[in-house]
Amino acid sequence: MALSFLVFLQLLEEQQGLFSQIFTLSSLVLFFSVLFLLKHNGALSSKKSNNPPPSPPKIPIIGNLHQLGTLAHQSFRDMSHKYGPLMLLHMGQFPTLIVSSPEMATEIMKNQDPDFANRPFTTAAKAFLHGRLDIGFAPYGEYWRQVRKICVHELLSIQRVQSFRFVREEEVGALIKKISSSCSRGDVINLSEILPTISNNIVSRCTFGGKYEGSHENRFGQLSRQAMKLMGAFCFADFFPSLGWLDFFTGLTGKLKRTSQELDSFFDKVIDEHLLPKSKNHSQQEDKEDLIDILLLAQKDNSNLSRDSIKALIMDMFVGGSDTTATTMEWAMAELIKNPKLMKKAQDEVRRVIGKKSKIEEDDINQMDYLRCIIKETLRLHSPLPTLVPRQSFNKSTKVQGYDIPPNTRVFINAWAIHRDSKLWDNAEEFRPERFINNPIDFRGQEFHYIPFGSGRRVCPAISFGLASLEFVLANLLYWFDWELPSGENRDELDMSEALGLTVTKKIPLHVVPTLKNIFYCTSHHNIKKKLSNKIINTIYKFIKGIISVLMQPSHARMAPSLLVFLQLLEAQQVSFLQIFILSILVLFFSVFFLLKLHGAWSSKKSNNPPPSPPKIPIIGNLHQLGTLPHRSFRDMSHKYGPLMLLHMGQFQTLIVSSPEMATEIMKNQDLVFANRPFTAAAKAFLYGCIDIGFAPYGEYWRQVRKICVLELLSIKRVQSFRFVREEEVTVLIQKISSSCSRGDVINLSEMLLTVSNNIVSRCALGAKYEGAHENRFGELSRQAMKLMGAFSFADFFPSLRWMDVVTGLSGRLKRVSQELDTFLDQVIDEHLLPKSKNHNQQEDKEDLIDILLLAQKDNTNLARDNIKAIILDMFVGGSDTTATTIEWAMAELIKNPKLMKKAQDEVRRVIGKKSKVDEDDINQMDYLRCIVKESLRLHAPIPTLVPRESSKSTKIEEEFRPERFINNPIDFRGQEFQFIPFGSGRRGCPGVSFGLAVLEFVIANLLYWFDWELPSGTNRDELDMTEAFGLTVNKKIPLHVVPTFHSAS
Repeated sequence: MALSFLVFLQLLEEQQGLFSQIFTLSSLVLFFSVLFLLKHNGALSSKKSNNPPPSPPKIPIIGNLHQLGTLAHQSFRDMSHKYGPLMLLHMGQFPTLIVSSPEMATEIMKNQDPDFANRPFTTAAKAFLHGRLDIGFAPYGEYWRQVRKICVHELLSIQRVQSFRFVREEEVGALIKKISSSCSRGDVINLSEILPTISNNIVSRCTFGGKYEGSHENRFGQLSRQAMKLMGAFCFADFFPSLGWLDFFTGLTGKLKRTSQELDSFFDKVIDEHLLPKSKNHSQQEDKEDLIDILLLAQKDNSNLSRDSIKALIMDMFVGGSDTTATTMEWAMAELIKNPKLMKKAQDEVRRVIGKKSKIEEDDINQMDYLRCIIKETLRLHSPLPTLVPRQSFNKSTKVQGYDIPPNTRVFINAWAIHRDSKLWDNAEEFRPERFINNPIDFRGQEFHYIPFGSGRRVCPAISFGLASLEFVLANLLYWFDWELPSGENRDELDMSEALGLTVTKKIPLHVVPTLKNIFYCTSHHNIKKKLSNKIINTIYKFIKGIISVLMQPSHARMAPSLLVFLQLLEAQQVSFLQIFILSILVLFFSVFFLLKLHGAWSSKKSNNPPPSPPKIPIIGNLHQLGTLPHRSFRDMSHKYGPLMLLHMGQFQTLIVSSPEMATEIMKNQDLVFANRPFTAAAKAFLYGCIDIGFAPYGEYWRQVRKICVLELLSIKRVQSFRFVREEEVTVLIQKISSSCSRGDVINLSEMLLTVSNNIVSRCALGAKYEGAHENRFGELSRQAMKLMGAFSFADFFPSLRWMDVVTGLSGRLKRVSQELDTFLDQVIDEHLLPKSKNHNQQEDKEDLIDILLLAQKDNTNLARDNIKAIILDMFVGGSDTTATTIEWAMAELIKNPKLMKKAQDEVRRVIGKKSKVDEDDINQMDYLRCIVKESLRLHAPIPTLVPRESSKSTKIEEEFRPERFINNPIDFRGQEFQFIPFGSGRRGCPGVSFGLAVLEFVIANLLYWFDWELPSGTNRDELDMTEAFGLTVNKKIPLHVVPTFHSAS
C-alpha cells in the first residue's frame, strides 16, 4: 500500500490528473488518520512511564502541538511557569523534553551529556546534508567524533579563522563603500538585507574561495536562501513518520528534492574546480586556501571523509555560520539605535581606540571591551537559535532528576527563557551591556545561565569563526557612521517583534539612515593639556628615535638591540632631560661627521661587480630594513635580490646567503676564504679577546684548539663518558614533573628545559651544578652573559662610535659581568688543581672538561688559563641555550600535532616496553624520534642565520612540521648536504654536534615515554603561539606552559 501511495503521489506531483485524484487522496487521508489515531493512542498507553516529568494535557495524534504559537520558545517559556523547568511535551508521535533552567540544562548538557548527545532526524537535514553526514545534525558516534575533530583542528581553529582575515577586511571594505554611497544621497537603507549579504559573502569566500555572484552563478545565492527557508519549514515526517507521505501532497518533498539536487550539482562543480591543478602563484599563497581545499587535503588521511561528507560540512557552514551571524548583527544594531546613549558609548569607545587611522584592524578589537559586552548582551536577549539545536536521547530509557525519560526523547534547551529569567538576570528584559563589564562569563557554555552557542559535546564548534565576523562588522558600522531612523519614526516605537524561521530574526526589517562620520575629531582638553606639558620631551624623543632607532635592529649573525631599552625609558620619561639633550647633540654631531667620512670611504672602495643589494641610506646602510627577526627579513629580501645578496650593516659589508648552492660555494668550495669570524665586543669581553674556538680568528691557534676540542673534549667516547650525568639530571627532571602531575599543575616546560640543559653542561664542564646558596650566582652570571652576547653594540657596526657603548652603559655591564665570571672560573680551576683522592683518580669517567683541558695544557704551551676559561664559556654559549631551545620547539610542535605526538610516543614506548627507565642505547632503535629532532632543527634552527629558509614551490609543505620527510632519508647533521645545515658546515662547523644531540634525544625520549601532554584548560592546540623571539638563539616568544599526565609503563 505504501508503494502504491508513493507512485500515486508522484503522479499527482507531476500534475497527471487533478480533481478525481485529490478527492481520492482526501478520502484516504481521512481513513488513515482515524486508523492512526486508534493505533497511536494504544501505543502511547502501552509505553507510559512510571514517573514522567510534568506535562500539560495533550490531545490524540498531535499531542501538544496545538499549544504552540508562532514563536515556540515563548510558548515553552509560558508553559514552564506552570509545569516547571523540566517539562515533557508530545510533538506528534515524539516525546519532547523542554528544559528551561540552568540547573536542568546542566543536567542535560553536562552531567548526562553522553545520554543526550544524539540529534533527532529531520527530513530537511537528510535531504540537504546527504543523510546527515555533517557535524551539526550527524548522529552521535565514531563518525561524528572524527568529523568534529577535523572541524575543530583544521576548519575552525583560531589559526584558520585568522587566515581568513583578508576576506573579512575586503568584504567589510566593500560594505562601507556601499553604505557611504547611500550617505551622499541621503537614502534609507535596509540593514536587514545588507547584513545577510555580507555574512553570506564572507562565508562563501572562506568556504569556496569566491562569492559566486555572477549572472548565472548567483543561482547559488537563491538556492542557499531556499534551503535555509526549507530547513525551517513544517514537515509531517518530522512529527508523524507514518504520515510522511503527506509531505508529497503539500509539495515539500518536491521542493526539498529539487533544491537539494541543484545544490548538489553546484557543490560538485565547485569541488571539481578545486581538484584542477593550480597555478604556482596560488600554491604559494597558503592563506588563500579555502575550506574545501582543507577538506580535500584532510580526505587523503581519512577514508570516512567522502565527497558527500565534504558537501554536507560545507552546507553546515552556511546553515550555522551565515544566517546566525547576520541575525545577531541585526539585533545588535536595532538595540543600539533604540538606545542612543548606548550607541554613543559604543561609538566613543571604537573611535577612541582607532583614533585617526584610515581603517580598523582586527587587532584593535581586543581593546574594545564595551563592544564585546554589546555582543554578549545581544546574544543573551536575542539568541539566534532560542532553543538551540535539538538533542535526542538514545534508544533506551533514562532518568533526569528522578523523572523517567522515554527512549528517543527529543530535547529542546530553551536558552531564550534562561537568558530572560528575572531570577538570574537583573532587569532581564532590558538591553544592558553593562551587566557584562568585568564579568568573566564567556560564550563557551561553562556557565549554564548563558549558553547562546550551547554546551557539552554538541556545543557549536564555529564560535571563533562567527565572532570574528560579528565583532569586525559591528566595529566598522559604529566607527564610520552615525545612525538614525527614517524621518517620522520614533526610536521608542521601533518594532522589536520576532519572526521564527531557521533563526529568530526581526519581524520588521531594520530600515535606517546612515550618516558618514568625520572621524578626525578633536582630542579632549585633558589630552591637549597633557601633550603641551610634554611637548619638549616628545619632540626630542621623536628626533632621537628617527636618527638612531634604525641602529637598534639586529643584523646578520649579530646582536639584538640594547638601545631600545634607552628609548623605552625615554618613552616612559624615566630618564632626565639633561641625558636626553646630551645624547641628542652627540648623535646629531657624529651623524653628520660620520656621514661625510663614510660616504668617502664607500665611494673609494666600490667594487666593479658587487652582488645584488637593496638600496641603502648613509651611515646605517641597510640596518633600517631589518625587522625584529632578521632571518625572516633576509629571506624576504632574498626573494627580490637573489640567494647571494650584499647588505651594509653600518660600516661593514655583509653577505647574505639564502640557497644551498650559494652555501656550498661559501662553506665548501671557498671555505678557506670565508673561514674567519667577525669581531664582536661581547665575544672580546667574555671570551678573553676571542681565544675560544667558536669566535677565534681562523689560523694556527684556532686549528690547535679545535683539535683539542674534537679529539679530547667532544669526541664520541667523551660524550659517552658523560652518560651518567645525563641520566641523573633527566631523572631529577622526571621526578620534578611527576610531582606536578599528582597535583595537576600547569608547568613552564620552557623554564624546566633550560634548567636541565644548563645543569648537564655545568656538570660536564665544571664537575658540579653550582646551585648552592652563594654558588647560584654562576647561574645568574651565565644568563646575563648570554643576554649581553645578544645585545646591540655600536662597536660591532660603527667602530668609530664604540664610545657610544659607554654612554648606553653596555661597556660597563660587559666589564662587570665578565669580571665576575672570570673570578668564578678562576675559583673552579683552582679547585680542580687541588690534590684529589685516590678514589677520584681511578674513576676516569668522572673527569670533567676542565680536568681534560688542564691535562692537555701540559702538552700545549698555547693553552693558557684564559684559553681554558674561554673554551669552557663556549660550552655554555653553544651547548646549553641551543639544546634547550630545540627541545622546546620539538615539544611545542608535537603538542600542536597530536597525531605526530602519538606516533612518537608509540615508538618510544614500544622500544622501552615495561622497563623501569629509558637507556641511551634504546634511542638507536627510535628512528621516528630522530626524524623529529631533524625536523625541529630544520624548521626551528636555533641560530637561524646559518640557514634562512627559502620558499619552494609549496610554501605550505616547507613550513609544515613533518618528521616523515626524514624517514629513509640519509641526510644528517654533519653539513655534507647543504640544504640541511643546522650546525653549519666546513671548517667552522659546530664541533659539539654529538654532545648536543646526546642531550637532545635523551631528554625528548624521556618526556615522551613518561608523560602524556596537554595544554592548560581552555587553550586549543591550534591556538598555541609559535611566534619566534630573537636573541642569542631564536626561541619561543611565549613560554610553553603544559599539563603533564604520568604514563604508567605497566
